Amino acid sequence: MKRHYRGIGVLAVILLSAWLALPGGVIATPAGAAEAGALRSFAVVDGKTGNDEQGEGTALSPYRTIGHALDRAKEGAVVVVLPGTYKESLSITRKVTLMSDPGRAYGSARTVIDAAGLDEGIRIKGDGAAGTVIEGLTIQHANNQGIFAEDTSNIIIRGNNIEDNALAPTSDRIETKAILLVGVSSSYILDNTVTRNKGGGIAVMDNGPINPGALVPGTPRPAMYNVISGNRVNDNEESCGIVVAAFNPGQGVIGNLVTGNTVNRNPAGIIVAANPPGTSAIDNVVSGNAITDNFLPGVIIHSNAPGQRVQGTIVSGNTVRGNGADQEVGLADPAGIIVVGAVAKVQDTLVVGNRVSGEKYGVWVSGAEGTVVQGNGFDPSVGTPLFIR
Repeated sequence: MKRHYRGIGVLAVILLSAWLALPGGVIATPAGAAEAGALRSFAVVDGKTGNDEQGEGTALSPYRTIGHALDRAKEGAVVVVLPGTYKESLSITRKVTLMSDPGRAYGSARTVIDAAGLDEGIRIKGDGAAGTVIEGLTIQHANNQGIFAEDTSNIIIRGNNIEDNALAPTSDRIETKAILLVGVSSSYILDNTVTRNKGGGIAVMDNGPINPGALVPGTPRPAMYNVISGNRVNDNEESCGIVVAAFNPGQGVIGNLVTGNTVNRNPAGIIVAANPPGTSAIDNVVSGNAITDNFLPGVIIHSNAPGQRVQGTIVSGNTVRGNGADQEVGLADPAGIIVVGAVAKVQDTLVVGNRVSGEKYGVWVSGAEGTVVQGNGFDPSVGTPLFIR
C-alpha cells in the first residue's frame, strides 16, 4: 500500500520539478535551506503542525497559515498547502503558484480555504500578480467571490472546487460570481467545479468607472483573450452559469473563449452581453459546451442599451437541452439559443453546428442583423427550430 507522509515527499518534489507549463504557468523547484526571515521560492503550509513564528516554510518546518506563506514568498514562488481547513481570506499581489500537495490523492477536496464571514476567498490584483496559478483547492463560504482577480493577466485557475460562496454579499457589488475576472486578459479558468454559489458561477468582465466586483471604481481595462474551459458549473442559485459581459465604454470583452464546460440548473446558462450604453462585446466564442435545464435560455447573446456593440459572436457545437424562457425580452416559451438586441442590434452572430432538444424554440432571434444560422441539429421535441423577428 502506498504510504503518505505529512511532509512533501520525493515524489511530490519530482512532480513539482516537472510540473505543467501552460502559458503563464510557473515551474519551480524547492529552494535550499533559507536563512531566517528570507523570502522563499518554495514554501510548505500545514495548518496542523506548522508554525508561523518559528517555521521555515519547509516540509520539516512548515508555516501554519497560507497568508503568512504568501507574505514570505518571492515573486514566482510555489506555495504548497497540505490538507486541512484554513480559515483565511488571501490577497495575492505578486506572481505565485498556490496549490494543494500534488503527491496526495483528493488534494483539492481536502485542502479547504474557508472564508466564512470574509469578503473573498482569494483576491488576485494588479500587474505584479500576472502569471499567478491557483490549483487544487476548495474555496468556500466567502461573503462575496470565491476567487476575484482584477487588473492582471496570464493567470491560471485550475482544478479547484468553488462552492457555497456569496453567502452574505455586499449590497453594492454588482457581481459576486464564484470566479470573477475583471479587467483580466490572456488567462485560463480550467477544470474547476463551481457549485451552489448564490452569486452565480464564472464571469469575465471589463474594468473602469464601473467595477463589477468591488465597491470603488476600477482602472480602465478590457477583458481579452481569456479561456473558460472544462468547468462544471452547476446548481448556482441566484445568478447565471457563465457570463462574458461589458460594463465600461471604451474597454469591452473581446476574443474570449467559453468551451467544453457543463452548465446545468442555473438561472441562465451562458451569456455574452453588453450592459450600460456604449459598451462592447466583440468576437467572443461559445463552443462545445453542454447546457441543460437552466431556468432561462441556454445561450443568450444580448445587447441592452443604446450605442452598444455586440458583434461577431460564434455559438458552435454546443449541446443545449431543456432550458427556459426569458420574459424580459418578450420570449414567453423555452428556447435553446437566443440572439437579442433590445435597442442596438446584435451584429454578425454565427450559430452553427449546435444540437438542441427539449425546447419550444431552437434558435430565437430578435433585434439582430447579419445572423447566420446553419448546420444545427434540432430534435423533434423542438417546436420551432428557427424563429426570426
